[in-house]
Amino acid sequence: MQVLLVDDNPARQDDLMIRFLKSGFQITSTANLDVAQTYLECGLVDLLVMAERVGGQLAHSIALRAEHRNNDVSTILLTERTGREVDEIFELIPSVHCILADDMPPETIVRFGRGSIDSAAVSMSVRDAVLQRRMEQRQREQDLQALERAA
Repeated sequence: MQVLLVDDNPARQDDLMIRFLKSGFQITSTANLDVAQTYLECGLVDLLVMAERVGGQLAHSIALRAEHRNNDVSTILLTERTGREVDEIFELIPSVHCILADDMPPETIVRFGRGSIDSAAVSMSVRDAVLQRRMEQRQREQDLQALERAA
């Protein structure tokens, strides 16, 4: 199982690499978005673990590139986002399997990584249904807000 770790926190990057390797994963790691893009152009990954911001830039394009190359890739996003902001990520990046706090212990991230790969067998129709429900719920919320403003 091939993992690409994109993170600019050197201590977390090293810790995660060691833990993924000890768990039987093949892992490549970078703190550079250009290197990550190039890596994805040259090979496939099963799991993408990435900080939402790398080098001060949003790293969403990395996840989208990974999805373009492999429809079954699972992405774990490390972020400070909470609440409704998290829902936006699931809508923007379909491969996001889970969103974890960026201060999550590395052993927990590895466990979620294994679970993400194991659940990659979930059919696209189930994923599509979940995304559809989220978009419908968001639309209902927007409609309700519009009605409240009109009243």
